[in-house]
Parts: sequence; structure tokens; C-alpha cells
Amino acid sequence: LMSLESALLYVVWILEVILILAHVIVTFVYERTLVKKKVLHPNLQLLLMLSPAPLIVYQATLYLHWILDQFVKVSDDMDKWLGVVMDTGLFGTAFNLFGFVFERLIATLLVRRYEFISARIPFISLSVIAVQWAMAVAFIAAYYADWITLLPNLIVVGVEWAISVVMFSALPTISRRSYDRAMRNSTLRYRNRYQSIENIRTALVRVTMIAFL
Repeated sequence: LMSLESALLYVVWILEVILILAHVIVTFVYERTLVKKKVLHPNLQLLLMLSPAPLIVYQATLYLHWILDQFVKVSDDMDKWLGVVMDTGLFGTAFNLFGFVFERLIATLLVRRYEFISARIPFISLSVIAVQWAMAVAFIAAYYADWITLLPNLIVVGVEWAISVVMFSALPTISRRSYDRAMRNSTLRYRNRYQSIENIRTALVRVTMIAFL
């Protein structure tokens, strides 16, 4: 018979699975609702839809590892590779906010041209996602190769988040100033004013996503 301690561990693990799955589902549904209910640029749509991907990779690998441990003997090589994939997914979640900040920064700086940049194919978001995964793979590979310790990785994540939060908080103000300047300057086209309003609206929407990220 299963001991009380083992039974409690199973209950805790099941509750953890339920909570994490609920988090992923709520995040995905919320972002899917944003994409359907709001008119957003294709770059932002793709970032919204793929933002849960790193967490899904992490959780799927974690549960696969646990299931394999219960039924088969996991070799050292497989254990290492599962750990690499799991840590890469976990580390990739740390760069989610930076991707949104970068996309909004481009939209803020390129007010006149942003609506026409990758309107059909979201090159900006594809590039951001590629860089996000490349950075996660690079840092985790360096860590497993003993080129760096865990501390530099944590410092990088902390600095990246601090910069992202500061920039993200400042973007609505920057967009408002851009809009006010466009309103005072009759030589600026209506497109500038429209894009400035869109930047403000989208930036405010993204603030609500920080809790999920």
C-alpha cells in the first residue's frame, strides 16, 4: 500500500499540475480573446498567441520526466537532455515581456511606418521570438557546459526584467506625448495621430498581461 507521505506527494503534484494547467489555459484564453475582440497588428497578435509556448515546453517536459521516472529507468543522457529542454523553456519565459516591449518600442519610434511594416507576414514578431529562443538556448547551453554558473543567468534575467518593466511603464507616456505633439503640429499627418492612439491603447492593454507573464 502507498504510504501517507507518498500519497501526500501525489496529491501535491496533482494540485500543482492543475494550477499550472489552469494558468496556461487562462493565459491562452485571455490572449485569444484579445486577438478576437481587438484590432491588433499581426506582430502583436503573434506575440500574444505564442507567449505561453515557453511555459508549455517547460511543463510538458517536466511531466514527461516525472512519468518516465515512474515507469521506466531514465538514463543519465536522457535525464540531461530532458533537463536542458525543461530549463530552456523555463528560461524562455523570462524573455516574454522583453519581446512585447521591443515590439511596442518599434511601434512608438516608427509611428509613420509601423502599420505597413510586416502587415501580412509579422517579420518583427518572428524575429523577436527567434531571438528569445536563441538567447534561452545559448544561456542554458553555456550553463550545462559549465561555462557560466547559475548566478549570471539569474542576473541577466533580473536586469532584463527591470529594464523591460521600466521601458514598458514609460511607453504609454511616450505615446501620449507623441500624440500631443502630433495634435499641435498641423504638418503631421492623421496617420501619425492614429498610430499614436493605437500605441497608447495597446500599451495599456499589455500592462494587464504583466501579471500573467
